[in-house]
Amino acid sequence: MQNMDYILTTDNLCKQYKHVKAVDSINLHIKKGDIYGFIGRNGAGKTTTLKMLSGLAKPTFGSFSIFGCSKSELASGGLFAKIGILIEEPGFYPDMSAYDNLRMKCILMGYNDAAYAHGLLDTVGLAGAARRKVKTFSMGMKQRLGIAMALVGDPEVLILDEPINGLDPQGIAEIRNTILKLNRENGKTIIISSHILEELSKIATHYGIIDSGKLIAELTPEELSGKCESRIVIKVYDMEAACNLLHSINIHKFNIIDANTIHVYEHIEDSCQINMALCKADIFVSSIWVEQAGLEEFFFNMTGGGKNA
Repeated sequence: MQNMDYILTTDNLCKQYKHVKAVDSINLHIKKGDIYGFIGRNGAGKTTTLKMLSGLAKPTFGSFSIFGCSKSELASGGLFAKIGILIEEPGFYPDMSAYDNLRMKCILMGYNDAAYAHGLLDTVGLAGAARRKVKTFSMGMKQRLGIAMALVGDPEVLILDEPINGLDPQGIAEIRNTILKLNRENGKTIIISSHILEELSKIATHYGIIDSGKLIAELTPEELSGKCESRIVIKVYDMEAACNLLHSINIHKFNIIDANTIHVYEHIEDSCQINMALCKADIFVSSIWVEQAGLEEFFFNMTGGGKNA
């Protein structure tokens, strides 16, 4: 699928270790200006994919294109410098300050103006902690410093691997606000991986869902919301009688959740009539309501359900 709007695409991208395909023929389509949420369980292939896109791992076969350039063209043209990378945990000298850690990378990349490092710290909300030793930082502050280091050279694309993993709610909010700022104010295209769909849903403009190395869906937020189907939840005491009654009124798409709970997935608009039918049959209904399946439940269902995310 060729489209000039796409800043990054992959074509049957694979990574195989002996007999195990960590990434299996995936085709990503990421537009300029996207916040692309790359979602999958631990071990699904997210990090391996991002390492290949960053030039840190060699594909077994398949290819990818960034800025319309192949991997070899990116390397020969020095264009990997236009891609900022934070893969797994950022590495720092803990007894040095945030500023000194960042300043070292700036100098190594040819940015010698001291004000440049201060500007990056301000961008990620760490200007007030510039002289603090990194060993005193919270995990969220370390992740933001890692993002600042990924921003050296003003890359167009940021690749962030699980930047909210292990953070407390405040740390997650800080990273979320930083990502939104970089996207909305600085125009960065951001690829962010996570296994927490609920959190990605607060910032992502598009999603790719990966499971066991295979890309199983690419979705917009609207498409994702549409996949989270509504259902009627019915609480009853006589489960057998309730199920027989549902079948008798031509309702067959339902699941028994536990000894007293039924989820009905059809005739959602007819919950009142269903309740009346149950009552007329002398089947006591303790409660009945309509709800929409959550994002995490949809994710579990898409990736096999019940597996550890």
